[in-house]
Amino acid sequence: MRIAFLTAREGVEEVELTEPWKAVEGAGWNPQLVSTEAGQVQAFHHLDRAGRFTVDHILAGDTSEAFDALVLPGGVANPDALRMNERAVGFTRSFFTEGKPVAAICHAPWMLVEAGVVRGRTLTSWPSLATDIRNAGGTWVDEPVRVCRAAPSTLITSRKPDDLDAFGAAVVREFDRHMRRDDPQDTDDTLIGYRVEASDGHIGTVDRHSPEAGRDHLVVDTGPWIFGRHVLVPVDVVGRVDTGNRTVHLSATKAEVKDSPDFESGRHEDDVAAIRLIEQYYANRHM
Repeated sequence: MRIAFLTAREGVEEVELTEPWKAVEGAGWNPQLVSTEAGQVQAFHHLDRAGRFTVDHILAGDTSEAFDALVLPGGVANPDALRMNERAVGFTRSFFTEGKPVAAICHAPWMLVEAGVVRGRTLTSWPSLATDIRNAGGTWVDEPVRVCRAAPSTLITSRKPDDLDAFGAAVVREFDRHMRRDDPQDTDDTLIGYRVEASDGHIGTVDRHSPEAGRDHLVVDTGPWIFGRHVLVPVDVVGRVDTGNRTVHLSATKAEVKDSPDFESGRHEDDVAAIRLIEQYYANRHM
């Protein structure tokens, strides 16, 4: 797959460009740096100049025809400049028109507001964008990563650089899901059977991969580690997915997984209160 990374000539937050780029390359796909002019893009680390990156593709129109998916990195100045460029706004909008997946982090959802594709969607961002998103008809949530599959295309959003591990994992998973959508052998449960590794060791295998109202989670069979028990793991606890070795790596420790609220497989998948309790447990575990 060819993945477009759209940035302005100056102002992109470097780590929000480079980390998703690595995740895309790690999945075996072809990332392309897209900008409004030829030459190099000047990245920043907050307010300080950082690296420079060579542009692969210059916006000549507003079509997504050459690409399979879009990533919008953040940085305050980056989307602020892009949303004043009609070609960039049209390019972004075209991914939604064509039903192709889009991922945006931090301040990048400003581009989504400008493109008029937020209405009816649930997403997250840097907190200062919440009012803009609501005014554009979207629902803003304060979560590390949010996947919205409202038609016509999947949207993945995250809040800030601290969320990059969860963001990268969601990007790989959702882009892969899009690529496989026409495969009659494929289902939503493409991670079934993958090994699951906590930050300090093996905990089990993926029994089910369940999206519930856009809130993805994995049901993990812990096997002999905790005999007879399944655990629910929210997607934002996934640090990365190694498709080559069929392994899901978590950012949580074995002890944290073991101490998570009880989950009864076959009963709690549709229990919103139980799912939210588990999500809150993981969100608060370092507080």
